[in-house]
This record gives sequence, structure tokens and C-alpha cells, in this order.
Amino acid sequence: MKYKWFAGLVLGLGVSFAEASWDAGQLLSQAQSVLDGGDTAKALELNLRAWHVSYPTQQLQNSLMSVFQKTLKEQMEKSDYDGVLKTLRLADRYFPNQYVFSRFLLYVNFNRGDFNQTLFHGQRILEQVGEEPEPQDEIRFYMGHSWHKLKAYKQAIEELEKIRPGFEDRRSVLVLLGDSWYHGGDLKKGLELLKEAQQIQETDDVAALIAKISRETPLDEGFVDSAPTPHYVIRTASGKLQERVEVLKPMLEAIYMDLAMTLQFYPEFPIRVIVYEGDKTLAARLANPSWAAGVYDGEIRIPAKEMQKDPYKLETLLRHETMHLFLDNLTRNRIPTWLNEGIAQYYELPFSFEEDGFVKREDAPLPKGFQEAVTQSLRSKKTLDYKALSSPFMRMEAQRAQLAYAQSLLMVKYLLEKWDGFTLRRMLQEVYQGGRFDAAFQIATGLSPEEFLESWKVHQKDAWKLP
Repeated sequence: MKYKWFAGLVLGLGVSFAEASWDAGQLLSQAQSVLDGGDTAKALELNLRAWHVSYPTQQLQNSLMSVFQKTLKEQMEKSDYDGVLKTLRLADRYFPNQYVFSRFLLYVNFNRGDFNQTLFHGQRILEQVGEEPEPQDEIRFYMGHSWHKLKAYKQAIEELEKIRPGFEDRRSVLVLLGDSWYHGGDLKKGLELLKEAQQIQETDDVAALIAKISRETPLDEGFVDSAPTPHYVIRTASGKLQERVEVLKPMLEAIYMDLAMTLQFYPEFPIRVIVYEGDKTLAARLANPSWAAGVYDGEIRIPAKEMQKDPYKLETLLRHETMHLFLDNLTRNRIPTWLNEGIAQYYELPFSFEEDGFVKREDAPLPKGFQEAVTQSLRSKKTLDYKALSSPFMRMEAQRAQLAYAQSLLMVKYLLEKWDGFTLRRMLQEVYQGGRFDAAFQIATGLSPEEFLESWKVHQKDAWKLP
């Protein structure tokens, strides 16, 4: 039985019995020869054969480990991520729980843009390496960088500040920390860290960021934070703080509890809400398009002019941006823009029991111009395709952005009316637990996202009696 098992292994490696060598030393010599010639795949095959014809000596273990690492590096250079994962599964049979291999899980997922999986594997690998400082530094770097990519700046800072000063890519750590502190509202500390990074090596992108923060620093002077409300901290000009807390505190707390019950999810708090003075301040800070009233980028930011609007409109804006925060915490940017913006719009209007109010959310009125924009696009067969709907709307000009928002709202309205809120929550929870969006969507609805888009078009034409 043992002989038959080994025969299967040899044949599985594509080696005939006629050519198979049973001398481990000879096999290792052949492996080194073909490795020097650049044939890493053949070298790996010969090392594996040597492993199974002899007791694995230290020399053999070192040789096999080395060729596994070379194979993985070559696959990474070619962006052959599926190949990397296949090689890792094989390497784990011979060298289980070895950081020299498991670190490639961080590289693959980060390079693929799957930052949630990077964080998942990073936490698991941290537990494996224990107190070893060098692996810990690299793992925390990838985790901190992933949190930064996800705009979770507080978590990014927590991870990156644990990295020792001697880490080989200290400059990148400083840049990420500087940008995270900047987005977190501490412009002075952000500048200090970015300037320290430039002392190690000057680059144009960091120089541009330093110049941008330097221009914005005067706009932030005189700003103070309120005491927690308890779920929010309000940051604004010191002379306006009391007045704005009185307006915003009850509104924000009611929004938090309503959205938390809607999604059955409670994000971290306190949440920072920043109110900027002057009409141009927010646009200058965030490079917003002219049509954007507020923004969520880790914090909720609104211009002071929004505080002058009637409470219903102000609450609408705050509900919209707060829903983005909820979804960011729940899905970590793993849902497409149309769903993110569609949900934020669907739940943004506060209930009103005046003449123009609505009792059920599905009866909420469409924003001005939305029905006309979508009607024209359906009639002319120029609705936005799935790729456009999945990309950021902030890059669009005003008319195209209006269609994107309108289409997104109506698609989410259709989703909730046909499948209900429980289906939506279950899908979002699946993404929260690490599932891929496309798969979670298909499980929840029975349709791929692209099929759903086509289904919505048919539904909308029928609902509006369009030809």
C-alpha cells in the first residue's frame, strides 16, 4: 500500500518510473542545476520528489523551503495570485504555520484590493507569530495600510503606531500615519509626521499633501470638540459650539438610533461631525464637486450654510451621511457605489406627518428631476451600465451624477419592495462576515447584480407605463 501511494505521488508530479531517481542527494543536485538555469517549477518538482524518497534532512528542508519561497516571489511578480494561493496550500503541507509563507496571504489580498481579507489573515497570523517583533511589524503595516484604504483612520493609527521605529519601510509608516491624523482632524500632527517622512526621502506626492494641509491649517484654527453626545463629537468654531450642539445633538442621536435599529448594527462611537465656516471651506478641504452638500470620509463634514436650512433638510443631509458611515463600518467599502448611495438616499428623508409627509418609507417622494432623468434614459436606452454604477459618483459631472443617484435610489427601492429589508440586512451581514458582495447578492436575491439591473429596467418601465 505504501508503494502504491508513492507511485501515485510520482505519477501526479508528471514523472515516469523510468526516469525517476531514488537518490535524494542526486535529486537535490539536479534541482539546484535546473534552478540555476531558471526553471523554478522543475526545481520544486525535484525537491518534492527528494523529500518523499528519503528522510527529510536539514539540507533537504532548507532546499525545499528556499524553492517554495522563490516560486512564490516569481508568482507575485507576475501577479499570478491564484498560483500563489495554490503554492501556499502545497507549502503548508510540509511547513505548516510558517510566517515565511503565510505572509504571502497578506501580499495577495492587499494587492487584490481585498482589504478586509488582509485584516482577517493579519489578525490570524499575528496570533501565530506571538511576540516575534519583525513579523509583527510587517503584519501591522499591512493591517494599518488596509484600515487606511478603508478610511478607518482611527484603526489605522492604532495599528501603525505599534510598529517599531526600526521597521525597514519606516517612511511609508510615517506617510500613512500623517495622512490618517490629517483625516482624523489633527492637522498639526499630520504635518509633523509627513515632514519627518520627507526627511527620509522626498517625493512629489507627499510634498503636495504637505502643501494642501498647510493651506487648510488656518481654516481649522479655533475649532474645538464638544463633549460626546454620547454617540457623536461635534467639532466647529469655538464661538459657535454651544449653538450648534443644541441644534445637532438631539437630531444626531435620533438618527443614530433609527439607523441602528434599521440595520440591526451599531458602529463604533463617538462619531465626529465637523461643521466648516464659509461656503468654500469644505470644497477647498476635500476637493468636492460643486453639487455635493456634505461628505463622509471617515468623519461627517458639512458646511455651515447647511445649518441655516430648515430642520427637515438638515436632518436629511445628516441621515444620508450617517448612513454612509453605518455602511462603511458594516461592509468596509465592499459594496458597489449604487447600493451604498441608493441605501443612503432611501433612508435619508425623516418622517413627517404634515400635508406633504409620508407614512411608509416606500411612499417617500422622489427628489426633483429624478423621474424625468430616469424616464429619458430608459426611453433612449441610455441608462448607466453596471460598471458606471459601481464606480464613485464624485468624479461625474452634474447631469450624469443626477442620473447615477436617481438610478441607484430606484434600484434600491425595487430591491426593498420586491425582497424586503430582512433580505438587505442578511446580505450586508454576509459581506460583514467576509463574504464577497456578488455572491452574497446572488444568494439573497437569486440574481447576479448585472441580472438585477436588467430586471429593474423591466420593472421600472412597467411601473411607469413606458414603451
